[in-house]
Amino acid sequence: MRTWHVRWRITEELRTVLHPAIVYVDAIFYPTEAAPWAEAFAEQVRQWLQAHPSESISSDPVFQAVREMFKAVGIDPTKYRPSSEALIRRVHREGSLPFIHPMVALNNLISLYDGLPMGCYDPDEIGPHVVFRLGRPGETFESLRHQDFHAEGRIVIADNGPFGSPIVDSLRTMLKPGSRRCLYVWYAPAQVPRSHVAASVRRLVEWCRTYALGRPARAWAYDPESQTFQSWDLGK
Repeated sequence: MRTWHVRWRITEELRTVLHPAIVYVDAIFYPTEAAPWAEAFAEQVRQWLQAHPSESISSDPVFQAVREMFKAVGIDPTKYRPSSEALIRRVHREGSLPFIHPMVALNNLISLYDGLPMGCYDPDEIGPHVVFRLGRPGETFESLRHQDFHAEGRIVIADNGPFGSPIVDSLRTMLKPGSRRCLYVWYAPAQVPRSHVAASVRRLVEWCRTYALGRPARAWAYDPESQTFQSWDLGK
């Protein structure tokens, strides 16, 4: 299996606003029958709904922190909704979520349970130098909605150009049915306790192993003290 290497950094204007976390999963497994996964996914969504009435969401401190992160860089969260908020609103509106790809389903579950904008990407479509930054003038990417996303002034993750954001992700780096590896990114606001982000990472690793979706191999988190990305021990 080919080893995947990447270097992470975050630009100065985001260091007091965004503290990302990343988990790399390889050996994605596709069973011949996905129904048990789909039912388990649906059951987790039902349990979340029972525990989170719609009137309690807006007062949640993580929900508020994500909105404040957007405002800190000049993004109106009521015009460009964080992906986690859009997900939460959709679940309350429809009572369920579609099951498209097992790794995408896991991404949606973790974002739903922990309230943080997340993205999942195919590492084979990403360059070796990745940066969290604000979009530059004129930058766009084709989003999963098959629309041009105008990245200027918005939080993005980029290699040779932006491919994801806490609003929407790109077609270029989306997971496909045959993808063998996955990169999960938490767009965590700096004011959210690191313990909450760590618990969210552990939840993903646990569910990934529980449902035999793949092998969580490496993880990184932004450390504000050193202003670098540090490796996390995922355990066995």
